Amino acid sequence: MEKLTALTLLFAVAPALPGCGDEDCSDETEVARKFLNEPAHRACQSNEDCAVVHTGCSGLGFCSQAQLNLSTASSEAWRSREKLLNECAGDQPCAICGAAVVPLCSEGLCGTSL
Repeated sequence: MEKLTALTLLFAVAPALPGCGDEDCSDETEVARKFLNEPAHRACQSNEDCAVVHTGCSGLGFCSQAQLNLSTASSEAWRSREKLLNECAGDQPCAICGAAVVPLCSEGLCGTSL
C-alpha cells in the first residue's frame, strides 16, 4: 500500500518538475506567456517603470526579449519562470537575435502582448 501511495505521488509531482514529461517546453512557455501578459505585471506610468527581460529560446517576445514593470521584472516570481524556461531549453540550439528592445510604456502597459 505504501509503495502504491509513493508511486501515485511521484506521478502526480513529476509533470511539475523541470525536464519531466514536456520535451518541447510548451508547458513552461505557456506559463511564462500567461505571466508576461498579465496586465498587473506590465502596469506602468512612464518608460522608466518598464524593464526588458530575457525569455531565452522560448519564442516569447521580440528577439527573446519581453517587457515587464520594474518590480515584476526583479521579482522571484519572474526569476523562477525565467529559470524554468532556461532549464527546459537546456542544450537545444536556438538563434537569439541581437536587437536592443527599449523599455516602452504605452497606454499604461510595458511593451506589447505576446
